[in-house]
Amino acid sequence: MKVFITGIGSDLGTQIASLLEQRPTVTAIAGVDMYPPRRYLARSRFFMSRYDDSERIAEVIINFSPDVIINFGVYEPGARLNSLRALNATQACTTGIIHAVKEISTDHDVHVITRSSVVVYGFSNSHTHDETSPLSPDTPYGKMCRDVEEELTNKIPYVTIIRTAPEIGAHVPHPLARLLTLPAFPVQARLPFSRDIGFPIISPRDAIEIFVRAAMEVPREDVRHRVLHAACSNNATMMMAAREGNRIPLFTSGVGFALAKRLSFIAGAPIDPHVEMFIRRGMIVDSTSTRMYLGITSQDSPTEIIKDLYSGAENIVDSSSAAEVPK
Repeated sequence: MKVFITGIGSDLGTQIASLLEQRPTVTAIAGVDMYPPRRYLARSRFFMSRYDDSERIAEVIINFSPDVIINFGVYEPGARLNSLRALNATQACTTGIIHAVKEISTDHDVHVITRSSVVVYGFSNSHTHDETSPLSPDTPYGKMCRDVEEELTNKIPYVTIIRTAPEIGAHVPHPLARLLTLPAFPVQARLPFSRDIGFPIISPRDAIEIFVRAAMEVPREDVRHRVLHAACSNNATMMMAAREGNRIPLFTSGVGFALAKRLSFIAGAPIDPHVEMFIRRGMIVDSTSTRMYLGITSQDSPTEIIKDLYSGAENIVDSSSAAEVPK
């Protein structure tokens, strides 16, 4: 099996490639990104491309002719790129993948696994979202992810969508993780006795494992498009992060929150609309079906993830038990 990774230069994309290198059934790995991989890869090929060059992305995918494409080229605003560049880069990756799969499909089927986000459900209510919940994005990033999902599922026969919660890790440039590392951060002021439902998160290790397990699954004719969740079974809260990291919670609302956003931007941790909604409204996501389908029996808890963030723990996937690649 040949696997191609868009966004292979990211920390998560590089770790996915590293883990796939330990799988003897994966005969070749390649990837494209605007930056080289973050760590040494023994047998993965890297192709450099501008973030908005869809023709270059399509060209290298067609020449490699993979069986599986893992699309990590869905760029979250405020992480590696600003909002406009994140949108352009995401659109370029999506366009390149669609064109490449159309060409390759004349020879063999291609299974596309794409990153998306739980923000596609929107923040207008507090009920629990599972993998079958309707989409109602109300932030730019949510709409971007919805558009990627619709384009891929409308034009590619076999697609697995993995809607991820914020991937919180010391070496992952997620905008929420960056915010939590500030000495003080905004916390939504709530009425007395009102419940903070919090928001879902996931460790980089668990997110990577879900992507790799999904890549190993053989698509079925009766289930061509599948949706998975990458999220903990329990939620985190801003107050939990403040306690674990000895940070100062700034209880704000309305105009006060707008001022806190400005100060956070100056401090190097911009709060994009979807991050603000995680803080102010929260979200509940059910990932039970995904864990059952992939056979996942344990995941890092929100408390463990937050502690690892503040301790600077690498928290990478343990591939020591993987079978050696045949020589």
